[in-house]
Amino acid sequence: MSFDEPLTLPAVPVAPTRASFPVVATIVPLIGGVALWAIIGSPFALLFALLGPLVALGGLIDHARSGRRQRARSEVEYARALAEVEAAAIERQSRERSELRAKHPDVAAFALRAEQIWRAAPPGSRDLAVLGHGRRPSMTRLTGDTSRPEAERLRRASARLADAPLTADWRGGIAVRGEPSLALAVLRALVLQLCLTHTPETLRIESARSDKWEWMSGLPHHQAPSGALPNGERGDGPTRVVVGPAGAGPTPTGVLLTWGSAGSTIDPRCGVVLDVREPDDATLVIGVDRTELAVEAVSDAQARAMARVLTDRGQKLYGRYESDQAVTFSAVRNVPGVGSPGGLSVALGCDGDRHVLVDLVRDGPHAVITGITGSGKSELLTTWIAGLCSAYSTREVSFLLADFKGGMTFDALADLPHVTGVITDLDGGSAERAIASLRAEMRRREHELALCGARDIADPRVDLPRLVIVVDEFAALLAEHEGLHRIFADVAARGRALGMHLVLGSQRVSGAMPDALLANCPLRIALRAADSADSRAVIGDDSASRLPGGLPGSGRAFVRRAGDSAPHPLRVALTSIADLADIAASTRTQDAPRSPWLPALPALVTLEQLRERSRREHSEADAGVLLALADDPARQRQFPVALAETGGLAVVGRGASGKSSIIALIAAQAGDAIVVPEDLEGAWDTLMGADESGLWLIDDADDLLARFPPDHSVAVSERLDRIARAGRLVVTARSLSGRLARIVDALPQRALLALSTRMDHVAAGGEGSAFRPDLPPGRGRLATGDVQFAWTDARPSSAPARLASWYPEVLTGVVTRQTDAVVDALRASGDGSRDVRLLRQIPAASRISDIVEESREPQILVGDGEDWLARWGLLQELRARHPLVIDADCATELRTVAGERSLPPYARPGAGRAWLCAPASRPVRVNLLGVT
Repeated sequence: MSFDEPLTLPAVPVAPTRASFPVVATIVPLIGGVALWAIIGSPFALLFALLGPLVALGGLIDHARSGRRQRARSEVEYARALAEVEAAAIERQSRERSELRAKHPDVAAFALRAEQIWRAAPPGSRDLAVLGHGRRPSMTRLTGDTSRPEAERLRRASARLADAPLTADWRGGIAVRGEPSLALAVLRALVLQLCLTHTPETLRIESARSDKWEWMSGLPHHQAPSGALPNGERGDGPTRVVVGPAGAGPTPTGVLLTWGSAGSTIDPRCGVVLDVREPDDATLVIGVDRTELAVEAVSDAQARAMARVLTDRGQKLYGRYESDQAVTFSAVRNVPGVGSPGGLSVALGCDGDRHVLVDLVRDGPHAVITGITGSGKSELLTTWIAGLCSAYSTREVSFLLADFKGGMTFDALADLPHVTGVITDLDGGSAERAIASLRAEMRRREHELALCGARDIADPRVDLPRLVIVVDEFAALLAEHEGLHRIFADVAARGRALGMHLVLGSQRVSGAMPDALLANCPLRIALRAADSADSRAVIGDDSASRLPGGLPGSGRAFVRRAGDSAPHPLRVALTSIADLADIAASTRTQDAPRSPWLPALPALVTLEQLRERSRREHSEADAGVLLALADDPARQRQFPVALAETGGLAVVGRGASGKSSIIALIAAQAGDAIVVPEDLEGAWDTLMGADESGLWLIDDADDLLARFPPDHSVAVSERLDRIARAGRLVVTARSLSGRLARIVDALPQRALLALSTRMDHVAAGGEGSAFRPDLPPGRGRLATGDVQFAWTDARPSSAPARLASWYPEVLTGVVTRQTDAVVDALRASGDGSRDVRLLRQIPAASRISDIVEESREPQILVGDGEDWLARWGLLQELRARHPLVIDADCATELRTVAGERSLPPYARPGAGRAWLCAPASRPVRVNLLGVT
């Protein structure tokens, strides 16, 4: 999973504008009612005069109610968007925490999943020890508007990952200080953790002679196994770890782990210090850095139990069995009969002095292996695969490995060149992809046979390696994904001719594996079975159910081939890490076989990678504006997808799904791209320009339309509709509704990214069965296939809003509610070359000519809407000859005072914006105080 793309916090909603009192709409009915009363003389006519004030009052109340509803809706939408980002951050941090814990397991994690012992730590993390759990920097990043306290709190909370493993390089030495019994318990946990992570080949433990460390005596790390021990690090030898109390005097050379009381002197060879007060109250000190954390403590009894587990595993891996049970891989690797031409023959172990060989071609073509947990099923599968890789080249056999119990069984085999892929747990989408990939591989093999005129893969004219599909926990796979039953049944039925073989491992088969599939698997191997019925279902008798439990029964099994009258006992040969390394080294020069399993789409595809792939497929031809890497498992291919020539695309996805990156991706490639800015003024200027040519890019179009006032939203929607029908529009949105839905319907392409619910996915035009809530950023569906949109670090630029200044040549009227403040500001911003006055200070009988003659300087008259309407004659004369500047907070006065019927450019309220209305000209957005 990639954490590179940050989550984006939503923008804070803008408060709706306040309505001004409709003076004209109030006065006109009053005048009409009085005139009607004067004509007809009926007092009831005066009731008509009351309609004006009542309607005006009702309009104000309705506007206030509408404003409150709009504010409430905006706040609800903001809270919903913030909750989505918070949920995405929590989910991302949960996955980050899980990945860290899987990468850096502590003793408790090993105890829950013993199969991880000596396998769990990737090479890059073996030098790190888990010192405890606490807060550490998180890879989850939040960007966007943090002006609200709750958004800032969320950003800060997401910057730190709680209850995460805190690691340090243990090779620099560790000292634990605290109450003696607690310090010892913490140090036990650290020693055990190192022994669980590192094999005895790579780590040796030495301890002071004390009953406190007596539990170590049986550890394979503490005492070398009998006989030659393979060297896991080849050259440097095992790392030496010395455990003892602080201040014990000179110690042998090696990594030092010490313990002491609180405040005791720290040995200078210990670069890491743990001061422990309680298990959940400790301090990690590395240099000058101090971190609070909770530590892991292990009692003496728990340490002894875990030491026994390690001892048992050491016995299994290094052949420390009784003399009649000792079977190593090297003893059966090259026995006669192994690697016979035309088959897949391998020795799995011994029955006394006799080697037990199986041939997957002659005894199969498919096999079933059963055994309860701890019976040695994973070791058997490892030996079988290792033996075939050792005996046959990659031109003869290849493997596809699948493990559905956590992915640890085949980790050590992934480096063998014969292994084309290792897959783990499948979700719903991956299961469908698996079916398509296997069907594609079957069609490919059928095609190859047809080209050669052959009936099966045994024909010498056919040059195809046999494909062995090994599945551990097969019954669990079928239980979760019933659709896979048909494809495996198909492989089982036709696999012999096509050279496709199944090796299916399961804890049991009774009631868990279809009879039709089991019938096509004549090669059966049963390790210890849970009951006699399961043993009989596999090998025909109850021999497997009578095998002893624990270590004596581990690795013991019964084999039955199609021609056998009774099952034969088997002691499974054990394959060590050194054996696998030797096989990998000896086969490294062989060509890797073609993978039958198309790798999943990567979580991150850069634009450069997509361009390189397009150049390989299209030579030097210009592929246009590249969008994504498309997945086509049915044809076993992945290919670049470009924006259609018409350029129309709608992208729907929740927050942090990668929508904004798609806009940046297209803008980085399209020379004629016009990026509509997020700012409403800039968006209006960009969209309402005269030229509609070019490729228009709009991010979060639904939010953009919702933030515009109704009249402006309608105008923008109509413009977008014209651009969409011309096929040159790319929009992204969280949801499709209202006007945007009609606009998007005109676009030729639609992509669906991650959405919050299945209902949202269906509403956006997707199929309910294709909904997947855990898609990484940029992953989605385009047309009917999965794609990973490319990512680029380039960010699009957009034109800023156009904001003009204005100059009062002779006389200018200003309409604003903040009259006194505007007058003071205009006077303060001037240089004395203009005369700024309040309209109400002008004599009532004054005309324009009188006002102009009073001063030789340009004059500015400032008043509110009521002031100007009360001076109707003066207003009419001024509108005919001179400009009016209308404060953007007085949108109603644009029509009632300025008499402007056309829609003005959008101006942000409360930001000092205004409209300049000159005679015979359309309104222009200006800075209210930007007088030059």
